[in-house]
Amino acid sequence: MVTSCSQVYSKRWSVSYKCTRCGYLKGPFFPRQGQKLQLGTCHSCHGNGPFKINDARCIYRNHQMIQLQ
Repeated sequence: MVTSCSQVYSKRWSVSYKCTRCGYLKGPFFPRQGQKLQLGTCHSCHGNGPFKINDARCIYRNHQMIQLQ
């Protein structure tokens, strides 16, 4: 029996990054919850970033928490 449920919220399922120097796209990455990504260097310009999240290539999934009895 379901005793309570949360609202539906979006969670990022996959993420892609864009190098702000040259525009090279890295990803998609599928991070686990609480995991930090180590992006390393850009494969195109060999710079250490900075990298920006490319929202057009991110995939979001809906999530909801339920409590069962």
